[in-house]
Amino acid sequence: MIQSRTISFQHAYSVALLATACSSPQVPARVFPKVPTAAAVSTPLDVKARTFLEELGRSEWEHPRSAFTARLSNALPPSKLQSVWRSVESSAGPFHKVSVTEMTDGSRVVRAVCRFDRATLTFKITYDTEARVAGFYVLPPPSSSTWVAPPYADPEAFEEREVKVGTQPALPGVVSVPKGAGPFPAAVLVHGSGPMDRDESVGGVKVFKDFAWAVGRG
Repeated sequence: MIQSRTISFQHAYSVALLATACSSPQVPARVFPKVPTAAAVSTPLDVKARTFLEELGRSEWEHPRSAFTARLSNALPPSKLQSVWRSVESSAGPFHKVSVTEMTDGSRVVRAVCRFDRATLTFKITYDTEARVAGFYVLPPPSSSTWVAPPYADPEAFEEREVKVGTQPALPGVVSVPKGAGPFPAAVLVHGSGPMDRDESVGGVKVFKDFAWAVGRG
């Protein structure tokens, strides 16, 4: 029987741009400076993210303190930004405050936990090298379902260990290797787009992990 080795990689959190969930007539893009002032660049990005979300909470759809990149400005003009935020509030209730912000992924990505009337949501805001907003996402809440190993899996038949592949940045993952003398064929599982972790978890199902544990038996 052919034995297989499977590597599945951790996905950097992301979701489809909120603007794609809304439709509205084309309007002129938000005006933003080509080169931000030195003060704007030096402002910590977590502070800028908090300012941006508080602007949205005050229904400020255009504001020079929250400059967008050209690409995001075209994809998410003020009318769409308003529509997106209203959609969020229609589900979560009125915005209350930004509770927590944290820097991730090389200090150009900010995650912000925000309290609304009926829910707590986490937003991810990415910035370019000139401290302009390059991406605006809402992350899905963590699943409450508990993963159970599939009946065909035999954890005693293989070993797992953490690995990193490449550099700048290194891509973390897990390698599942059958016990016994190798070499073994390998299958590499790499995430697609969407809010997925390294196991491609969907509710109580871990697609990549289930597959890795299946072929890891040999």
